Amino acid sequence: MRKGQSFKDYISPDGFEFKSDHFKVGNKYARVLFIRDYPSYIKDKVIWELTDTNRNMIFNFDIVPVSTDEAQKYVEKQALGVETNIANYQRKQNSNSNYSAVVPYDMEQQRKEIREFLDDITARDQKMFKVIMTIMHTADTLEELNADTEAIQAMGRNHMCQIGVLKYQQLDGFNATLPIGINKIEARRTLTTESLAVFMPFKVQEIQHEGGVFQGVNVISKNMIIVNRRFLLNGNCFILGVSGSGKSFTAKEEMVSLLLSTNADVIIIDPEREYKALVEAMDGQVVRLSATSRSHINCLDINKEYADGANPLAMKSEFVLSLFEQVCGKSEVTAMQKSIIDRCLANVYKTYIGKKYKGKPPTLVELCKDLREQPEPEATEIAVAMELFASGSQNTFAQQTNVNIKSRLICYDILDLGSQLMPIGMLVVLDSILNRITQNRAEGKETYIFIDEIYLLFQHEYSANFLFTL
Repeated sequence: MRKGQSFKDYISPDGFEFKSDHFKVGNKYARVLFIRDYPSYIKDKVIWELTDTNRNMIFNFDIVPVSTDEAQKYVEKQALGVETNIANYQRKQNSNSNYSAVVPYDMEQQRKEIREFLDDITARDQKMFKVIMTIMHTADTLEELNADTEAIQAMGRNHMCQIGVLKYQQLDGFNATLPIGINKIEARRTLTTESLAVFMPFKVQEIQHEGGVFQGVNVISKNMIIVNRRFLLNGNCFILGVSGSGKSFTAKEEMVSLLLSTNADVIIIDPEREYKALVEAMDGQVVRLSATSRSHINCLDINKEYADGANPLAMKSEFVLSLFEQVCGKSEVTAMQKSIIDRCLANVYKTYIGKKYKGKPPTLVELCKDLREQPEPEATEIAVAMELFASGSQNTFAQQTNVNIKSRLICYDILDLGSQLMPIGMLVVLDSILNRITQNRAEGKETYIFIDEIYLLFQHEYSANFLFTL
């Protein structure tokens, strides 16, 4: 500004030279074309093909809306003109004693199109617009410019569009292509909303969310797809493909991106021990679950956010009942036994909840002990049924949790869970994940759960229902 200069001095060319059918902008040649005539039916490919060519072009749509009552009067006037032409034609044929004359095809077509246009405006809630589309393209030489013009006109002819050159109007055409809202070219064509929508060239939906992670490349535009699941209508995702197509690798890529670019927690259910190396490399915690494993998860773990605002004990009771039904069979656990289990659960949690969820939570061993102390014989019966998983050889979920389930990256390795432990193991793992989700939600933190070979969870009724609830 101190030099008396403007940004316009740096972006403007040294000069313009306008001819009858082209003009020079600095050292470049340019030409403005317009769509002179449209077919009665046009495909949306016409704009897509033109924009897909490897040429420098500026497309401009000048759209003037027409009010409905004015549009209706205009179309009715056109319809009256068509009917008058048909009547004059028939009168002329009758005067020549040709009483069987058929209305010519072009007149009949005009009548049909004008009636459809009128129906669109009056019955189908279409609006009428006056539209002119201009195309400015540039080239390094005049020969190249002429060749490009012929190629563009040929593309238009393929779709029954007549593309003409603006003769002696190149200056007005150039102004029309600039984003300044001035268009002095009088070559507008009336179109309905539906017809005009064809000229929207945006056939590609780009997804580039702020704070997102790389999810691949857009097949059409070749741009990167950056997704933040929080911005989607539904943040869930299924990775599908044939064996060896890279499903697990895709999941691993997303895990690494999430861990490096966000502060979210990542939890993995791994039934085939595919993620162990990655988790250890990222300093995560691998929880290997089996009857003989030294890693244990207490199936009665609970926190105050467990029920997401509701009563945590009531929600935990529902989970424990599912656990007992899974062991004994759904039809084997009677209504009386359910009431007894619920009562005993309140007994064993009383001290822990009284200490505001601090200290060690109760285990399945304590629950079975409390069941044995109840006077009803049904309580002893259900305690004996659960003995295998409480104090027997399958007691991996009846001991205090001894793994770091607070780690930011956790992998539940369930490969070695036997057929006896698998249904219960699935339930306990999902419940442990629910604990973590509710805790993180209370802290305003995101949790991403990756379940490999998810069909394994659907094989067991209770884990499938629990997953559905989650």
